[in-house]
Amino acid sequence: MVQEKKMGIKEIQSGLLPKLSKDVKNSINSGSFYMYELAGKYPYAVVIDQKAYLLDKKGRVAKIVQNEDLQTEDLVYFSDLPRPKSLFDLAVI
Repeated sequence: MVQEKKMGIKEIQSGLLPKLSKDVKNSINSGSFYMYELAGKYPYAVVIDQKAYLLDKKGRVAKIVQNEDLQTEDLVYFSDLPRPKSLFDLAVI
């Protein structure tokens, strides 16, 4: 029997990706963009609409692919930047 891995949520410090702009980081934490941890050559991907921006270990865009081609691990947020705690909080912003 094959067991599927459930996606989790991971929090990292924003300083771990110094080349990723603060605007993008805030958009990830607000839920406008999604960032996933990846297994393989690129540690993270930022997904915006149908595109996935694969990031190097400093947060620079290394490659752009269609998001359906991704094999994602955990959803990633930045622990040291504000983010809504619930959908209700998001609606109030």
